[in-house]
Amino acid sequence: MPGESGNPRGRPLGSRNRLSEKFILALHDDFEEHGSTVIQQVRQERPEIYLKVIASLVPRELHFKSANAFEGMSDDELTSLLVDVGRPSLLKLEKAVQRESQRRASARSLIDFTC
Repeated sequence: MPGESGNPRGRPLGSRNRLSEKFILALHDDFEEHGSTVIQQVRQERPEIYLKVIASLVPRELHFKSANAFEGMSDDELTSLLVDVGRPSLLKLEKAVQRESQRRASARSLIDFTC
């Protein structure tokens, strides 16, 4: 019949809700068992993913009780704060760059050896 789908009755009422509920429960159970360990592992091994998740959870617009949460801080104090906050990520990035450089050097020496 024209215009009729392969499933004229559609999906049973509530089936999507049951699937979503089962998924959320499974996710909850997995997080209860592994959550903090996985978060720590991601923070250490993939800081860019860790920061992306945090950014996705932070509201796009933050409201502070005072007009400026950093009011009264000097430029040097603000710079120091930013450096301290970014230091762990920068150290991990530096280590990753060093590992990549070593990997490439090893690959080049292997290529030179085989040629």
